[in-house]
Amino acid sequence: MEKTLEIKSIASTGNGAGYIEEGGFKVPYFVPFTCPGDVVKVREIEKRKKYVEAELVELVKASPHRSDVKCKHYTICGGCNLLHIKYETQLGCKKEVLAHVLARSGISFPEIEVMSLDNPFNYRFRAKAFFECRDGKLICGFNQRKTNYAVRIDECHIVHKKILEAIKAINKAKLTIQNRFIGFFVVNEEDLSVTLQLTISRKFPGFEEAFKGTVDEFVYRGEKQEYSLRYSYEIDKKEYSLSYSSSFIQSNLALNKRMVEALFDCLKGIKQKKALADLYCGNGNLSLPLTAVFGKVVMVEGEPYSFANLQKNIQLNAVSNAEACNSDVREFSMKKLSFDAVILDPPRIGCGEDVINNIARWSPETIIYVSCNPVVASKELKLLMGDRYRIDKTVMIDMFPHTNHIEFIAFLRRR
Repeated sequence: MEKTLEIKSIASTGNGAGYIEEGGFKVPYFVPFTCPGDVVKVREIEKRKKYVEAELVELVKASPHRSDVKCKHYTICGGCNLLHIKYETQLGCKKEVLAHVLARSGISFPEIEVMSLDNPFNYRFRAKAFFECRDGKLICGFNQRKTNYAVRIDECHIVHKKILEAIKAINKAKLTIQNRFIGFFVVNEEDLSVTLQLTISRKFPGFEEAFKGTVDEFVYRGEKQEYSLRYSYEIDKKEYSLSYSSSFIQSNLALNKRMVEALFDCLKGIKQKKALADLYCGNGNLSLPLTAVFGKVVMVEGEPYSFANLQKNIQLNAVSNAEACNSDVREFSMKKLSFDAVILDPPRIGCGEDVINNIARWSPETIIYVSCNPVVASKELKLLMGDRYRIDKTVMIDMFPHTNHIEFIAFLRRR
């Protein structure tokens, strides 16, 4: 049975949220591809204990917050899910989601600052694409929503235009490959040149020729483990160049730089600080510029490829006061150490209660917690706070425009 409701907000999943009175209770309905202010007809898909998942049947009245940006693959491809909402509204919705998650955990925080892009399109300089053979022809694209079935891509508003050109080129080629496989596209803009690298599992007949003129370098896993990709940014009138071969780096380099600047600005004014620990430091992206602020910086990374790049980057930037430590963060945090400041930038699963409690025992004056998972982060921040720490600043970073993903930084000070 179809029902009509008004969409009031956007949930953390990116689905629109509205309410219908049922049996004296307001039952939440979550509807993909709707926008605050929409009046919609919906059809129930699945009824849960406390809410209903529904699908959009008809847009009765369009919200003024709807965007006129269109993509032929939208609602099918799983690459983005907020393209139908104006960018300013997206930012406001994400800010509300972050505030709700933090408040629900009982966390006190100042007004959330928002860090965003002036141009929120074609920002991804790296992307994972899927290759598979369909109707006797090789296609390249991104997975369909909630499936492992690739959508043949001819248009995209979030990946770098050079990546899109390469995907379109392979979709025009006449190749037959039986096995589905994954490719990783990376755009490199070092030294004023723009090049594209593609990493795949093995060589295929005619594959490189099909990409002629769009892909500059092919990397085959198992054959070529070392290859060079770099990016640069300038902080406080000094340029830092970082290698990220075979290791993680943010897909949005423009906001990555601004995130590093925010950390630098927060810490450079702190007087008489001597020692910083950057846990889960990766290739040194966040903490290398902070070697200009602290007398000693200890960078901890357990993943082998990231650690190799970290060592390379310390040498590349001629940094003499940084110590690279190849260690599991939990084991490292168990040591009796003393730091003036600590950066925590864990994976989506968070640091874990042991690490949080160990860092609290170190009692640094400043803790900077960087997270791409507000739900997990709010629980760990709660462990740190109370009578020990307070949040002085919260910044939401819109690292992935047109998606529901949220990155944020919490700047904590010891009470």
